[in-house]
Amino acid sequence: MQTAMSSSLTGRERRNVAERDALLRRIWTAFVEMPSLSLTAPQTHRLFNLRADVCERILDGLIDAEALSRGRDGRYRLRERAWHSLAS
Repeated sequence: MQTAMSSSLTGRERRNVAERDALLRRIWTAFVEMPSLSLTAPQTHRLFNLRADVCERILDGLIDAEALSRGRDGRYRLRERAWHSLAS
């Protein structure tokens, strides 16, 4: 999963790749450790103390990697398929 997430963001981010990967892992880990976590974009950027635009890029990358989904309510959640692959 990590390779898919990193590669989904590679084309978009022109800045510090190591820093971006650390942010990606930090956010991804929070959702994995708390599978029922459900956050809006503003809640996520406040929780992780990130600028809104940076947070949106990371969240979009996790959606592209099929790690997270965004519901109709705008909340980000761990994708069920991602959770099942971690649990097995």
